Amino acid sequence: MPTVLGAFVRRPDGCVDVEQVRDITDQVLEIKRAISYCRDYSDRNAAQLVRSGYSAVKSAIDGLGTQTTIQFRNGVSVIDATTASFTFLWRLFFDHTFRDLSQRFGKESEQYQSVIDATSKAFDNHFGYRLIDGLRNYIQHNAMPPLSVSHSQQLDDNDKVPRERITITFHTSPLLEYLMDRNEKRPLQRDLRSLNEEDISFMELLDNAMLGFTTVVAAVTKVDAPELKRSISLLQGLIIETAPNFPELITIPNFNFSEIRVKSQFNIQSETFYDLADLLVDADTSIIAHGFNSTA
Repeated sequence: MPTVLGAFVRRPDGCVDVEQVRDITDQVLEIKRAISYCRDYSDRNAAQLVRSGYSAVKSAIDGLGTQTTIQFRNGVSVIDATTASFTFLWRLFFDHTFRDLSQRFGKESEQYQSVIDATSKAFDNHFGYRLIDGLRNYIQHNAMPPLSVSHSQQLDDNDKVPRERITITFHTSPLLEYLMDRNEKRPLQRDLRSLNEEDISFMELLDNAMLGFTTVVAAVTKVDAPELKRSISLLQGLIIETAPNFPELITIPNFNFSEIRVKSQFNIQSETFYDLADLLVDADTSIIAHGFNSTA
């Protein structure tokens, strides 16, 4: 059946019109494949969850500086909760990623092995990455993260006004004892023994972990980049065509498209993908950031 690209227009009176942009019958299968691929990519790509978890920890820490004493105590609990959530999302990303790659390509495939190699390099090159990997087991099986929070006031170098300074310290000895008792994560044990101080900056650890994580995401993105580039380019083009309105694919049996005006007047089949707009931007940014130009 014939299909057109429509622009989903909301009138001032609250009613909705669908304005025809052009006939896309010859492209409809390709467009629907692109929509399906992008939705599938969104469902199986948990990288954004890890980034959101990281942002939540940072926000919880930043928020402590403006809180009262009672709020401060609650804020410390929020840091514990967001840290625990972050470590679980971290593990979830890797579990989902490797299951997906195994199902799609097999464990002996080049795609699977390329991500294995990336995780090995990230593990070897980033202490924070190794620590988060071990901290997740500690939180799940033993106790909340061994953190302490302190705050002080310092004069701002620019305006000489006292500013609140929040410091989050990670105590390494509980984690080291836990790992030694379970005889696991030996590289991390060596890391912790080699430190000059038992207490280290937690945010520096998180930042270092995310540097390693980004290199793994790059390897995962590269697996999907060819098809994802094509899908993003096609759908972004349709979004641009209908801007500032939402795009919609419209199929109307036995009607002349030139007669179409108000969607509700017809027995039509429609599919929209404006819910993918943020995903398309995020995925396109990720592809470009990792060197896979989306217009190639």
